[in-house]
Amino acid sequence: MKNKILIASLIGFTLSLSFYSCVIEDGINNPENVGKNFPVIVNTLNTFTFTVDADDFSLTRNETLSFDTDSLTITLVVSSYSAGSGSIVVRNSVNEIFFSDNLNSNKVVTLPAATKNTPKSVAITLSNFRGKISFVVTKKK
Repeated sequence: MKNKILIASLIGFTLSLSFYSCVIEDGINNPENVGKNFPVIVNTLNTFTFTVDADDFSLTRNETLSFDTDSLTITLVVSSYSAGSGSIVVRNSVNEIFFSDNLNSNKVVTLPAATKNTPKSVAITLSNFRGKISFVVTKKK
């Protein structure tokens, strides 16, 4: 008899955990929020990419870059902007700024950048930012 009660208790406990684990906060379970506020960063030799779909998102990120050329293309796209602020600053090997932009409106910026020094770092700052950002620095082919 004790074994039956123990087994029934374990089954009941297991089922209650199963049902409890199905209850997820609406912000996580809502398909409209999937992928929001999760920046994707790719930082490889001669390529840097930062992408985020932000919803009241704040971030301070500094990345060391690995480029062996000064022949580059830089692309910045900000879309669906609705609030907040941000900036992107790229510095070269002698710590000079050779690309900088504020992230406070929708914009598309594409430019070739040839400097005397290769890019060595990027600083990205977002404060309560709402919108989509795609930023790419890559070697010109």
